[in-house]
Order: sequence, then C-alpha cells, then structure tokens
Amino acid sequence: MRPFYYTAGLILSLFSYLVVPAQVPLFSSEEIITIKLIFDMERVTQDVGEDRKAHEAMLIETNPEGKEVSSRLEISVRGNFRRQSQTCGFPPLKLDFFRKKDPPKGVFEGQNKLKLVTHCEDGEHVLREYLVYKLYNLISPYSFKVRLARVTYQDARGILPLVEEYAFLIEDDKDLAKRIGGVDVRQDTVLPTEANRDALTTLYVFQCMIGNLDWDLGLVKNIKAIDMGEEIPPIIVPYDFDFSKLVNAPYTFPYVGGLERQVFRGICRSEEEVEKVWTYFQTQKKPVLDLYKKFDLLDPLYRKECIGTLKAFYKNIKNLDEVQANFSEFCL
Repeated sequence: MRPFYYTAGLILSLFSYLVVPAQVPLFSSEEIITIKLIFDMERVTQDVGEDRKAHEAMLIETNPEGKEVSSRLEISVRGNFRRQSQTCGFPPLKLDFFRKKDPPKGVFEGQNKLKLVTHCEDGEHVLREYLVYKLYNLISPYSFKVRLARVTYQDARGILPLVEEYAFLIEDDKDLAKRIGGVDVRQDTVLPTEANRDALTTLYVFQCMIGNLDWDLGLVKNIKAIDMGEEIPPIIVPYDFDFSKLVNAPYTFPYVGGLERQVFRGICRSEEEVEKVWTYFQTQKKPVLDLYKKFDLLDPLYRKECIGTLKAFYKNIKNLDEVQANFSEFCL
C-alpha cells in the first residue's frame, strides 16, 4: 500500500539521500555504545541556573575491540523542566565538541553539538523515552535519530563516586535539517496552515498514539520547524516525550494525573485525509509492536503495559467510522 506522504514529501526524502553524505558513524548502528565522561561533576550538576556555563570535559569511547578513543569537549546543563534540581537529581547535558581545533574521534567523528538525555533519577525512563524516539523513526522519516549509550560519569576531582547509567544521544537540529534536505531550523512560530500538511497530520496522530500532550506548535514547545526552502512548507519534527503515557516519568504525575492523554490534539482534517493517515498507521502495526516486544532492556511489566497501550490505539483506529467520529469530536 502506498504511504500517504504526498509527492513533495517523497521528493524531499529522495533529494536528501542525494545531497547528504553517507550517514555519520554515531547514528549508523543500533549497538549500545560505551562511553565515559570525565568532568567536575559537582560544578556541572549545580550549574542549573539561567546563565549556565560551558565546562571542560573528556569523553572516552570504548569501541567493540576494547580500544579506548578519547575526545576533548565542553559540556553544559541544558533543558528547562528537567534541569531543575527538584525535578531531576542528574540534569540533561549538552555535548559541544571542538570540531575544528581538536575534532572528535571514533564513533563521534563529524559531530559538533549533541544532546545527551540522562537518567534523571533512574535509567528505566531513559530507555522508555529512547524507545519512543525509535518508534517515531518507524513512523516518519522526519524524525530525530538517537543512539543508546551506557555512560560512566567520572568526577575529574576524584571526590564523588562513579555513576553508571543508560543515556541516549540525539541528533543535532542542523544535522537533522541537512539529512532531510532542509535549509535551516526556524526559531519562530509556524502556523498549522503553513506547515507540511501530511507530515503534521502524522505528528498529530503519533502524539495521540503515545499519549503526549506536552507540545505546542504555536509556542514552539517540544517541536522543531525545519525550513525546506521557499517553495516547500516547513516540516515539523517533535522531541521530548517524557510526559507521554509511554514514558510516564515520575515527575509528570502532578501535571497530567487523571487526564486522558491518548486523544487527538490537532487541526481538523477531511474524511479522506483521516482515512489515509489512519490506514498508513495500520500498515505500521507489526513493526511498532515488534519494537517493544524485542526490546528486552525495559522492565517486563512496563513493556507489557506499553504493548497494551499500543494495541488499544490500534483497536481504536480499526473502525474508520469510529475514527472519523472521534476525530471530529476532539480536533480543533
């Protein structure tokens, strides 16, 4: 069955393969990478205010052959909600490599800036959110690539104990734009009527699928708008899924407790468009469920719960008449 992305979207995807170099090493594999980050842990983790600084650090990658490859870089605390000490005991980080004067080596070759999603309180929720990114990779080509890592955090002063947890790296915004054939990352508001219509509809349904209400197009919240040139509408790409039902991070409860999150929250579409997008999601059912069934790092009970949530979504969209009715009830 032909995917619902319209012709312009397909041309964009093909164009990106033609103009963008072969995929960089970091995101060309599904293998978990092993790295060590050495920095002043106390100074960095307490630097969570509005005027945050960059701090010297060393990243050591242990490659599959057991050889260590070192890269110098600067790291800083990033994010908004999760960098607050009352939210997370360990804040999310930004990695800033010295691309020109001391370029990164090994699997990080070619990288410049990367987001590192850290364990906050525990590694379980890192794994949950990582898998949601991988889920959107299955659904849409317009999605951030991610790489799972086992990270050891070592205090450069030797005072604090080692911390070892799962984390994952997120593709840089500009690298994403280049990969999909875009020209820039917009910082201002994009109206729903201005964006790539089919890609935006996919985003709407995906957010419904994972039970996520923590995003906003008008406020440019947890989305990136990629300019594709003057003749083609911008592509909207989502990120940050910790408030979704499939992640259910512990600090989200006071904000979403008791609220039904698995609802459609988007601009109304025609009956033909509704049928097209839901039919497309149906074709992705097996790979979507297989993603969770085969990811054995997740807690077994929670993995079963996630599979149940996804199956409920697919059950709800099986009847197109009911889909159209529910779509019309909740759309804007």
